[in-house]
Amino acid sequence: MSTPPAGEPFASLDVLRRLHQQMLERQAGSDTAPLQTIPAGEIAAFLGRAGATGALLADPEDRRAVQRILDYWSADLIAASRRERVEVRPVQLAPYAAAAPKPEPEGAIRNPEEARQYIRLSALARQWRDSGAAGYLLGGEALDEAERFARDPDIAALIAASRGAQGRTLRRRQRIKNVALAVLVAVIALLGWMNWQTSLARQEAEVARQAAEGASEREAAARLAAEADRLAARTAEAQARMQATRANTERLRAEESARQATQQWRGQNSRNVELDAALDVLARQVHSGLLDPTSIPDARLRSILITRLTPADTPDPLLPYALPRATEAMPAGASGAQPEATIGVDEGEPHVQTADLATPAAEPALTFPGYDPGFLGMDLPLPAVTEAQAAMAWNGGEPLPYFYYSIILDTGRRMAILSAANLDRLQSRALPRAGDVFRPDPRLDPAQQPDPGIFDERGIERGRLVGRADISWGPALPSDTAEAAAFVAQMTSHYPNLVPQFAAVNQQSWPAIEDWVRLHHNPAASRVTILSGPVFGERGGLPEAYWKIAVSAGPEGLPTVDAFLVPNTPASAPDPEAYRTSVEEIALLTGLGFPEALIAAGSHGARLAARVPELEAADEATRRAAVQDLADLLRDPEAKEDDKLQVVEALLAASEGGRLAYLSPQTRVNLLFVLVQVPAENWMREAWLPLTARARRLAAADAVLGPQAQQLLAALRDGLGLEDGPDQTVYLQFAGYTHDQAVVLRKELQALGWDMPREEQIDAAQGLNQVRYHEGSEADAAAARLLAADLRAAGHSEVTAVGMEIIRNGILEVWISPPAGAAAGVEVRRPEPAPRD
Repeated sequence: MSTPPAGEPFASLDVLRRLHQQMLERQAGSDTAPLQTIPAGEIAAFLGRAGATGALLADPEDRRAVQRILDYWSADLIAASRRERVEVRPVQLAPYAAAAPKPEPEGAIRNPEEARQYIRLSALARQWRDSGAAGYLLGGEALDEAERFARDPDIAALIAASRGAQGRTLRRRQRIKNVALAVLVAVIALLGWMNWQTSLARQEAEVARQAAEGASEREAAARLAAEADRLAARTAEAQARMQATRANTERLRAEESARQATQQWRGQNSRNVELDAALDVLARQVHSGLLDPTSIPDARLRSILITRLTPADTPDPLLPYALPRATEAMPAGASGAQPEATIGVDEGEPHVQTADLATPAAEPALTFPGYDPGFLGMDLPLPAVTEAQAAMAWNGGEPLPYFYYSIILDTGRRMAILSAANLDRLQSRALPRAGDVFRPDPRLDPAQQPDPGIFDERGIERGRLVGRADISWGPALPSDTAEAAAFVAQMTSHYPNLVPQFAAVNQQSWPAIEDWVRLHHNPAASRVTILSGPVFGERGGLPEAYWKIAVSAGPEGLPTVDAFLVPNTPASAPDPEAYRTSVEEIALLTGLGFPEALIAAGSHGARLAARVPELEAADEATRRAAVQDLADLLRDPEAKEDDKLQVVEALLAASEGGRLAYLSPQTRVNLLFVLVQVPAENWMREAWLPLTARARRLAAADAVLGPQAQQLLAALRDGLGLEDGPDQTVYLQFAGYTHDQAVVLRKELQALGWDMPREEQIDAAQGLNQVRYHEGSEADAAAARLLAADLRAAGHSEVTAVGMEIIRNGILEVWISPPAGAAAGVEVRRPEPAPRD
């Protein structure tokens, strides 16, 4: 057996790699050169020099690179030696000359016999990898021995496949055994049943024989039967008499129990009458002001007393905050100012007072909590009103504070422009519904507030912009449930919070949206801000619609937004999804100025982009709905381009960087199907180019997919221009990169469909990052912009397209160098290979 000559080592690793690449290209062939079979002698000579080169290499990464090249050509050498009937020995990488020999790592090849076995296994693994035939799989002792060489990726893959096939064989045998066992059990059961039938037949024959023999005894049996019937009749008669006796006893007991219960009820009713009379006396004293309910020490009795009061008996909690009427003289300097409202808390019984009244030192007070713009941890000011709205609004558009909410009131229309409430779900309390008492806000002139007569129209009901449950939270509420329910009802029943709604809106669609916001809007968020308001018509009168916006803090501190718009019509459905809209649409209808972050987060495109994860939902109905809605947007020629760009951005983020191969087969199909819906002309628009370049890299990635996904990927390639490629020829001039790096870049661009015959290192390219094209050609300009986008997606962020008259038609020139401040020879970013299914 001959050993490849050691030969002289290569001058450098780059020289070795260049010769390795040339041999690979000869072996693979090309359009201009046929496929070649490299002789064993040439391979052996190459291996000898490559092995000797190890003496010059100290860097572990370089030595591993050379070892991979040795492994590759060693496998080819064994195949060539079989073909040419020559014998060879494996080549090992020479140790670094300046370093002391190190102990061999675990799993290293220590003798020629192991080397031959390794080469055979490596060749077998490559044959299995290329053909996929099951005949190459290992088994038995050969499979166990191959474990020593599992450090080789191809051998490791062969071992894994062999183990899988071995397991499937064992499972198949086990299934056969199970089937045979089941058949055996069935046969045994059948035999048992037949034996049982035989035994039964024998027993019946014996009975018949005995019946024939005992015919003479039938008369005696008949007499005995008659006697038994007489005994049974007497027994039944005795049992009937006993049951009658028991029933009579039970009736007497029931009558006695009823008599005792009647006596107890009469006594209890008498006591209840006395108690009701006493409570009525107490209630009249409270109503007349002779008794303060907060002075009753027993909380249960206090709660019962409060519930006995009629709604009209309960005091208005805003009465102490009453402001001077607009027609009355205001103190100097007080124009536009609002006294700070406070709540006094005494043993859980709320009462209210104004800040300029004397507050007893023993009674704690806290600021009346109106709307808090910083409630969500981000600044969310109230929507800005227009100049015309401010001119008609109370105090020029100043918010009117209530309990955890504020209202901007249009005193001309006598109706709210908008409301803003803060809801803390973690502190929310489930309270019973208390009686409604609709009152004007005592702080305002009644002529500035909604006219109660508007609610007398047929079919019109009092709707609330801020619902009871929106403010039923926090330590400021009374601890007693009945008191808290009454307080919340009063705080949401003042006229500025009331709006005229048709009965169907007030009873169906509006409460359905309120419940959805409280329960389903961004369930991960504990705090929610709720904005609501009417949409006024040009002629005034009843509002044409009502809107509601829910806002909470989403991922990375960005707002999560849901917006709804409900027409104020006699017909309405309790389906919140039917009334979804965008913040932008509400802004157009109302004239209000919402923050830009709110408009962007509430756009149609943002909502649909947030549904991209639903493409891999476990529920099939959810997946289908997401596919349909996303595809409809991308196909719709009337849809906004920004919405489409947001959706495509989300689709690419979910699939690029090798992620596509890790998705489930159905998710890949869903995602690619939606991407294919983008019209081909959209990809070439300038605003789309950054996404187009990313999509082209995704479509060109090397990933083994299922048949349906492959068809969709082919359609995506066609729409992105990867199948035919641009007509222009591209020449690459580079500086600051190694030649190998430039070759990698050229091949990467060739995979994207660009015709690039060669690359050239030239000093004039230093400091440049341009794609040059003929200035007078629009086709060349479009291709140059696309090529520049491809280069930016590959990591060359400073590349731009530049028109020059000197460049010929149909020619693009890439002048490229490392970014400013980067070291020369910086690595070109290479795409990560996609895992295979």
